[in-house]
Amino acid sequence: MARIDRYKQHRKGLFYHLFNRGSNKCNIFLDQEDYFFYLKKIKKYKTKYNIEFINYSLSSNHYHYTVKQLSETPVSKFMHILHTSYVYYFNKKYTRNGPLFQDRYKQRIVSKMEYLVWLSAYVNGNNEIHRNVKKSEDWQYSSYLDYAGKRNGVLCNKDIIFSQFKNCDDYIKYVNSVINKSQERKYIQKYADCIFNEGS
Repeated sequence: MARIDRYKQHRKGLFYHLFNRGSNKCNIFLDQEDYFFYLKKIKKYKTKYNIEFINYSLSSNHYHYTVKQLSETPVSKFMHILHTSYVYYFNKKYTRNGPLFQDRYKQRIVSKMEYLVWLSAYVNGNNEIHRNVKKSEDWQYSSYLDYAGKRNGVLCNKDIIFSQFKNCDDYIKYVNSVINKSQERKYIQKYADCIFNEGS
């Protein structure tokens, strides 16, 4: 664990955006049982390691979540036990060997409320942004339904985000605006890449 701790910065009270994808972009969730197993382990280990979840989004080949480290125990310990447990389960279930995730997980410290709020919308709407679903409410493996008031989930603490909005509907309007702008940026980048490749 010392190696992981040197790689990351950890402090009590900090917010983190944590994300990663499958090795070689492979799928890390293949069926409903996989998603449920992963979420069950999050619920178990976040309590054990004093990690507070703000939001999350699981996709077939990647994940995003925003968390807060509540104690001196580094978030890296939570991530290590979570993914060690999940990879063992996944490899045994699908009779495979080797790593499942692409290198170490990625981490960004979130120090400004404005960014935390934007990130919550980006994470909650991630599957719609990537056009995995038509609407975010169609995807059950994220915290969007909890924030939209369509599910009484207990995994995330929504108070810090909702404190920045008049009500739930006001927040969902903001999420939709972030989704639309993110999709536009992805389209523009994809178009620019095509032009660049054609000219090279």
